[in-house]
Amino acid sequence: RISQPPSCSNKCLSQRKEIRITMGRPVLYGAHVKLRHQQTKHRLHSHENRYPGGSGQQQVTCFGGQDDNDFWKFKSAHSHPEDQKTGHRIRNGDIVRLEHVKTQRNLHSHKVAGHSSREQHEVSAFEKGANGDANDNWRVECAGFLDVNERFRLIHVNTNHALHSHGIKYQFIDQQEVTCFGGRDANDVWCVGKMCNEPQFRNKDGAIVFGSQIKIRHQKTGNRLHSHRDRYNGGSGQQQVTCFSGQDENDFWQFKPPFGQPDNSRDGQHVFNGDIVRLEHVNTRANLHSHNIPAHVTRGQREVSCFGNNEQGDANDNWRVECHGHLDKGEKFRLIHVNTNHALHSHNIQYPFNGQNEVTCFDGRNDDDFFVVGQQRKVPQAMQYQYNDQQMAAFQDLFSKMLTGGANAPQPNYGQPLPPQGYGAPPPQQQGYPPQQGGYPPQQGYPP
Repeated sequence: RISQPPSCSNKCLSQRKEIRITMGRPVLYGAHVKLRHQQTKHRLHSHENRYPGGSGQQQVTCFGGQDDNDFWKFKSAHSHPEDQKTGHRIRNGDIVRLEHVKTQRNLHSHKVAGHSSREQHEVSAFEKGANGDANDNWRVECAGFLDVNERFRLIHVNTNHALHSHGIKYQFIDQQEVTCFGGRDANDVWCVGKMCNEPQFRNKDGAIVFGSQIKIRHQKTGNRLHSHRDRYNGGSGQQQVTCFSGQDENDFWQFKPPFGQPDNSRDGQHVFNGDIVRLEHVNTRANLHSHNIPAHVTRGQREVSCFGNNEQGDANDNWRVECHGHLDKGEKFRLIHVNTNHALHSHNIQYPFNGQNEVTCFDGRNDDDFFVVGQQRKVPQAMQYQYNDQQMAAFQDLFSKMLTGGANAPQPNYGQPLPPQGYGAPPPQQQGYPPQQGGYPPQQGYPP
């Protein structure tokens, strides 16, 4: 929500160096929602009736009235645990599954032609709960986080078509047709008009978020991931990283977005399995780093150092989080160095120069790779974000074109793979979901 009237001109926007976007009522995974079509004001609807042709699956319509068949539930993407994200906010770029509450079937699309608009694709409700397929996955397009009454699009992942409705009705029922449309226009825009049965919002005291200051404990030895201004005498000559049996201020780190992304752009957001992160050492502002230089004690493994300062570093500062769902305090997790696919690792072997435990990158996987977050402090507010005037103008332009039917509305940028830097070429960037499939996979819910 923009904290200025919607009639505010571009000139007014350009006079402000910074626009604050504040949270409305957040839409959460697991809540029951009614989705309203922005142009016609009808509600996304399903019922037990099946299409007389096409796939023969459960009908999806836009309904001018209101009843309990209008309720849907945002869930984790197909093949992910059902309630993995319950209570978390929905944000731009999330891959979601929409379950129809009353019939428990999933919003679905495929290459079957629409019933009235034959050049578009049919939308149906298919299978119950987790028994569907990848055609149940949709990508959310919105500005930042999704709030009640905020405009957004749902993009079918496998086809890149947009969930769409219009004033055209089905011939077999007096309700509006719902399709998937290969273009983009104002008929693709929806909003959450009602939300109820909200799950409890995830408690920040347990969930680890970007921007907070944390202590990371090696699970097997109980020592804390640690750095200080001393440098290695050999190897890279960069700042030392150890596992320390005591406790002091040099044990604090911050999860930040990966190299190349704005420093505080994800403050307050939860850290999920598959997230690519940068770990900044709080006292020295240098980044946890690895490369192809041998470890100092254990040969066959690689040196871990702290490198750069604040946002100044390179792609060897990037690590992938491996955990179950989202990262919680006390939960074991791994940090995988993106460019080498080696795991952050420690053991009871000590450096000869300071008597603290060695930290390395290890190309195998064993119990010495597991860490836990033992303490979290200075948690940033998740509900407030600041955008500069250029970003704000881009959001305004996008939603203006949504409302006026602009077919060339700019598409959100979901980030590009990191360039190969440091050690060899990085594996494909992972974002916490399986790779999106191009084209159409075999139809599991539709007979040949």
